[in-house]
Amino acid sequence: MSYSAEDAKTVVGKGWAPLVEVAHLVITSMGGTIEDVKEKYGCLRISIGIILASRADKAYDLLDCLEYASGYICETCGEPGWVRTDDHWWIKTRCDECEAAYVRDHS
Repeated sequence: MSYSAEDAKTVVGKGWAPLVEVAHLVITSMGGTIEDVKEKYGCLRISIGIILASRADKAYDLLDCLEYASGYICETCGEPGWVRTDDHWWIKTRCDECEAAYVRDHS
């Protein structure tokens, strides 16, 4: 299943939507498709469909950069954040404000 840009952005929080949008724009311009978008271990993970071998290294470099950046961007709101673990071992990237709201709502 290929994701459209709009569908791909709905899978993760709105804070990471710009990262997903960049990935979709670049990967589709290279002739590829976005096949999966998810959060794993607190960071953004994007899987792509078949792309020309000559462009694959650049595509995977982009995905690596976006994954790295997502570890410092709050998934919820897009403000600076970092990877955190809650009492249930869920790993999420949140800013201080979103983390406080999560703790307040789940206490």
